[in-house]
Amino acid sequence: MISIVFGLATATLFSVSSLAASRAVRSISSPATVAWAMTFGGLILLPWLIISGPPPQFALVDFAWWCAAGAGNIIGLLLAYVAFRHGKVGLITAIVSTEGAIAAVIAVAFGEGLLPIAGIILLIIMVGIVLAALAPDPAPIAHERPALAVGLGVLASGAFGVSLFAFGHLSDSMPMPWLLMSTRVIGVVIIALPMLVLFLVRRERSERSDAPARFRKALPYVLTISVAEVVGFVCFTLGTRDAIAVTSVLASMYAPLTAVAAYLLFKERLGRWQIVGVVIVVTGVIGLSLARG
Repeated sequence: MISIVFGLATATLFSVSSLAASRAVRSISSPATVAWAMTFGGLILLPWLIISGPPPQFALVDFAWWCAAGAGNIIGLLLAYVAFRHGKVGLITAIVSTEGAIAAVIAVAFGEGLLPIAGIILLIIMVGIVLAALAPDPAPIAHERPALAVGLGVLASGAFGVSLFAFGHLSDSMPMPWLLMSTRVIGVVIIALPMLVLFLVRRERSERSDAPARFRKALPYVLTISVAEVVGFVCFTLGTRDAIAVTSVLASMYAPLTAVAAYLLFKERLGRWQIVGVVIVVTGVIGLSLARG
């Protein structure tokens, strides 16, 4: 029962995060969305970090995995948020949800055993992605570039897959708040701080900008992303402690949930064969989660 509750909570929170991100990037840039989301997310985690005590003592190789976990997540978010500017959120999230499949492939490369059927499932997932990318779109949105959006979604899935594998590698040796903080720290260091410097330089030159107005418009979405990302990962971790397969399967439901919500909220309609492609991808992700579980 615990895994069911937290699995469904994870799917809902990740869906909310994706929907909010798809709106935020229409007001501010994708890097700005990531920078603010990571900054606010770090502030949310800070009290928990203080309560948990000083950082654990770990080897240099573990620090490298910690950096890989954070950097992979940041790169994945940047790519996914750019994709949201050029494609439909339901289609992109279905592709990004294959991150678990990427992590499985990486795990096999590092020597983890996997059922033979998993290879077939990975091929099915690839077929679904290709079908969703090439299928005609009956109701394109403004500035839509489906091929670019799908390509960015695939790259984002790869980056997220690296991040997931790194998180899993450290999950037994590092407290959760320090794991989650990796993404926020790296996001602030490589994106937020350089953007702050650029903002100060522009202000020094007295360049006029409508950035403050656009930021105020995006602020509710950015705050939503910050909370949903942190709480979503916590829910997923708590659920996997009870049952990995059940939690993973239910968490992967965020893709179809997002597609339905995007249709109801934003009137984003997918074509028949696009829906078939999304269904194939989601079904493959579920099957792979069961195979690994």
